Formats: sequence, C-alpha cells, structure tokens
Amino acid sequence: MVDDANLFAFCPFSFDFDSCCMHNLLLLVVCFLAGVLLKGSGKLPQATPSVLNGFIIHVSLPAITLLYIHDLTFSADVLYMAAMPWLHF
Repeated sequence: MVDDANLFAFCPFSFDFDSCCMHNLLLLVVCFLAGVLLKGSGKLPQATPSVLNGFIIHVSLPAITLLYIHDLTFSADVLYMAAMPWLHF
C-alpha cells in the first residue's frame, strides 16, 4: 500500500495530490499541442524527434535518477523492482 505522504514528495508544484495531477495533465496537453504546432510549421528539421528523444533518454532521465536516488531507502520492494528485468525475461 502506498502512503499518501510519499506521493506528495514527488510533486514539485504543490502538496495537494489532486492539484499536482492537474498540473501534470495540463503540462502534457501544452507540450503535445506545442509539438503538433511546431511539426505543422515545417521550420524544424526532420531529425528533431530523434534528437529530443536522445536528450530525454541520455540527459533528463539520468538527472532525475540522480535527484531522487538519495531519498531511496533499500527494502525488499526496491530489490524486487531492481530484479524484475531478470525475473521477467
């Protein structure tokens, strides 16, 4: 079972979980619309999606991992999640 206090720790906007979800949903919609408009404008090169995906995978995800790894407490749940790729395949 997930504790509500832990859910609030991952929300950078506010401590209200419902408000946090709405901010994330709004950000998702704005980014999607910006992508559609930029693609339709034709001013970006063809390689833009792969460059942005590479930036997210190679820069943003490791940065987020380093940001939250200090708050991680090792327990059986964490070890189970870490072993999941080997257990699944």
